[in-house]
Amino acid sequence: MPTDPLPALLAFAAADDNIRAVLLQGSRANPNGLVDRWSDYDVAFVTRSNEPYLASGWFDGFVRQFGPVAVAQQPDDPALFDDGHDPRAHYAFLTQFADGLRLDLTFVTVDSLDVAGLESATVVLRDLDGVVPVRPPSDAGYRTPAPSAKQFAACCDEFWWTVPRTLLRGQGRRARADARRAGTAGRGDSAAVHADAVLAGRRRRRDAPGAREARAPARGLDP
Repeated sequence: MPTDPLPALLAFAAADDNIRAVLLQGSRANPNGLVDRWSDYDVAFVTRSNEPYLASGWFDGFVRQFGPVAVAQQPDDPALFDDGHDPRAHYAFLTQFADGLRLDLTFVTVDSLDVAGLESATVVLRDLDGVVPVRPPSDAGYRTPAPSAKQFAACCDEFWWTVPRTLLRGQGRRARADARRAGTAGRGDSAAVHADAVLAGRRRRRDAPGAREARAPARGLDP
């Protein structure tokens, strides 16, 4: 069982005056979240400056204390994913350890912190300057709102406009992609679920006993 990394992360923050607040977010902060040994620790450090943590070699040295690393990602590295944002304002390190521990560490500056946009499941673990409002964590931000009647109708229209043709062509992957695009018209994923059901039905019929033989041409028969 992976060791709880929060004590070490809080000790790191306490020893670094540049870190002004520490936030726990996601499933481990969600009072209604399902937490198991695979649940990640989603921790945000609110800093005066992100520069110290962007230095070459800092990340490798820091995460070594938690054990052998299996996979690590830096999705905010502009050399890999240049979406135009400033890594000095917001930078994330995602780490999967060999023992199952997963850490998602985000460094965001005080000036860049979007307090209004914080996840609803956020627990303030440390806040030296009172920059983060304290509010009860909840799962409100993870609930999908029901579409309006007009949005639902638009989703259905888009589904029937795009998906049947690709299904009839045998383009299953494209049909699912079309269904996902259709689902956005209704602010949901119901169209993709519908497409999955259609494809599953086709697979069941394809794999049914005798179906393969029925499709195969007769071979080796004398005229």
